[in-house]
Amino acid sequence: MFGITGKKIATFEHRAKKLETHNGYIDLFWKGTFLVEMKSKGKNLDKAYKQAREYLQGIPMHELPQYILISDFETFWLYDY
Repeated sequence: MFGITGKKIATFEHRAKKLETHNGYIDLFWKGTFLVEMKSKGKNLDKAYKQAREYLQGIPMHELPQYILISDFETFWLYDY
């Protein structure tokens, strides 16, 4: 849209440091706007939310997202930070 490719907006499987473990991959990351963590249907979304919060520790302050979306493709949790 408007001549801007999706790659300029967000990245899929964005490599990120986690607090207590090795690197992980954010399912979708749009710097300063959105972090998405998806799980399979029926998986524990509390764990997915904890995982997303760990990713925040490795993101520079100016890139922190305003929103975090957690989903198992059936249930969607949206957090506004």
